[in-house]
Amino acid sequence: MISVRGLRRAIIHWDEHVIAINKWRNLAVQDAFDSKKSLVQNLGMLKSVAPEFKGDQPRLIHRLDQTTTGVLLIGRNPNVTGRISKMFEKGLVKKEYVGLCHDLREGNDANKRGTWVTTHPIDGKEMRTNFEVVYSIKGIALVHFYPQTGRHHQIRIQASTNLLPILGDKRYALENHAMYRTQRQRVQKLIAREEPGHGVLAHLHAHKLTLPSYFFEGTLEEDQQHGTSGDLEICAPIPNHWHVSLNALFKGQSQKILANLSCK
Repeated sequence: MISVRGLRRAIIHWDEHVIAINKWRNLAVQDAFDSKKSLVQNLGMLKSVAPEFKGDQPRLIHRLDQTTTGVLLIGRNPNVTGRISKMFEKGLVKKEYVGLCHDLREGNDANKRGTWVTTHPIDGKEMRTNFEVVYSIKGIALVHFYPQTGRHHQIRIQASTNLLPILGDKRYALENHAMYRTQRQRVQKLIAREEPGHGVLAHLHAHKLTLPSYFFEGTLEEDQQHGTSGDLEICAPIPNHWHVSLNALFKGQSQKILANLSCK
């Protein structure tokens, strides 16, 4: 359920151009039915969050999947929304996601870093994602993803195809893979032991987003060529269910991992 209070608590950055929220799990940004429960249908609530927002015309700049948490950017007027949307389209915005994954790779396939280049299974467009496996212990991996394109479900599809399916991602689960089924059952037991009644939730988080040469003078091209204001980096803190999972799955290293994932 979306409320003014919930949106106020979710805001992690705002300035004269944009508002950024730390999107919570299961918040539908925009659903197929334009439901009144989706964020896009409730953006007007932002005007009540703070006096500074009363004159805004908020618009979504990009989207996140319903089960994905993290940085979501909202333009405060149509002009800003259009200009930053062009940055996304041109691939100028740097995006960093983190995921907890089942690591089903073996031998030479278990690269710590690389680039996945595939085509989307529905529209055939190229999907390109850089990845880095930061930790991998007993078949569970902490992975950083750096998508270079922005296709629907891109990271989730490519991670699953390359035997690093996201924990708790039911849509792209590899239930036909024997090792996956064994790991899934083990993870469920460890998390339930850490916090009884706590299920295995989706673990893909839009951790950081960086806008280049962040200011608005002249044309977009002029801004990027002559900008002097520097980049704007927005970081979204890791959600609570990650703390439970890291403590359960990375005993002895969870605090170090959480420190490395903190928004400094």
